[in-house]
Amino acid sequence: MVHKILIINVPRMFSPIWSAISLILPEQHKERIVLLSTSKTTPAELCKYMPSEHLPPHVKAEEGRA
Repeated sequence: MVHKILIINVPRMFSPIWSAISLILPEQHKERIVLLSTSKTTPAELCKYMPSEHLPPHVKAEEGRA
């Protein structure tokens, strides 16, 4: 069963598209989808949704620099 769907590094131009798509999705599905813009794709933000050992390699590298 899917708990959350994380879509990371979402470009700004996707916002109006998402607004249109979300109109036809049931609320229970919209609650499961998390859109993270590039500025929100940080180790701290992603760790809200997954354990740190499951972070993508490029985000783990960022975590080491922080």
